[in-house]
Amino acid sequence: METPTLVGLCRLHVGIAAWSLGDLAGADAVFSELLESPTHSEDLLLRGCALMGSGMVVYTRGEYGRAEGLLDAALSLAHQLHHPWLEGQVLLNQVALYRLSMCCAECLALYPQLLQHCQAIDDRWTATAARLEAATLYVQLGAWEKARETIEQAVATADDLGALLLKLRLLLLRLRMALATGEEIAGADVDQALAMAHKLGVASLLAEAWLLSGHVQQRQGRLMESTASLTQAREAGQGEVAWRLLPEIVAAQAQLAMALGDNESALACVAELVADNPRRLIEQGMDPSSLYMTCHAVLIAAGEPWAEQMLVRGRRLLAEQAGLIADEELRWAFCKNIARHRALLTMLPAGTLPARTD
Repeated sequence: METPTLVGLCRLHVGIAAWSLGDLAGADAVFSELLESPTHSEDLLLRGCALMGSGMVVYTRGEYGRAEGLLDAALSLAHQLHHPWLEGQVLLNQVALYRLSMCCAECLALYPQLLQHCQAIDDRWTATAARLEAATLYVQLGAWEKARETIEQAVATADDLGALLLKLRLLLLRLRMALATGEEIAGADVDQALAMAHKLGVASLLAEAWLLSGHVQQRQGRLMESTASLTQAREAGQGEVAWRLLPEIVAAQAQLAMALGDNESALACVAELVADNPRRLIEQGMDPSSLYMTCHAVLIAAGEPWAEQMLVRGRRLLAEQAGLIADEELRWAFCKNIARHRALLTMLPAGTLPARTD
């Protein structure tokens, strides 16, 4: 099997490192440069990796249809080259793409195939990353038991591998789930997440660590500390790679301002979330219906007459997202296990979301 040129391979690693650190423009430039190189047979592996890298950049930006095409092309080259490592990496990125775009059935169908592939080639790192993606989807859907089981499996392997990036993402996911379910959170876990995020230097993960720290502090009544944490989250989350996280940060700041009795700042956060310029910031988040509930609470507290509009928008988005979940059990979990979804569910027309009999 032919290998890429040394220069091309070095450029490829530069592109992947740039993507990992959140420099999407830098990564895009590198992968585009590689794709414009001659497509001789000896460069097919390099081209496949560059197609995959471009797909990673594009789905991180939210361009899911284009990303799917790039990843399909990369997978086709992996099959043509009979290159199991590249195939596994592309499959992993397809799982991530399906999770981000809420293509739940596709994500969960591909996940066991990827695990089987990883087992066949003894690729424990990719298998652990696949479990992380599946666990993240389960948390997004409110399927807490499935999430816990998958996280435990991934944590054990990540510890064995000493994979700091995976360990941090799993820790952040556990903190998210604990916040969502009302479980007790140890301060040491939050401190560890912040220390690991600083060590890695990945802006989006650092922003998420500060955000979760702010949520924990607010829950504990440490409002001034929460203010500082959310300010840090906002600063770290300004880059292009954190576009999905920024709405959560702004909503958390709105909640905190309301708790502090600062209605003016809370209303300013709501205005930022719902402004049309050109797309509402709030609808870029992974769970916009819950963020609309935050906006509704702020507007009610401030006596604003347009609070009802937030419920209307939240109900619409909840119904749209629930409609993307084909599995009845997971759809039920999404609607009933997530507290703000439960609240919105009571306002939906009968039959819009699934009933479940146990």
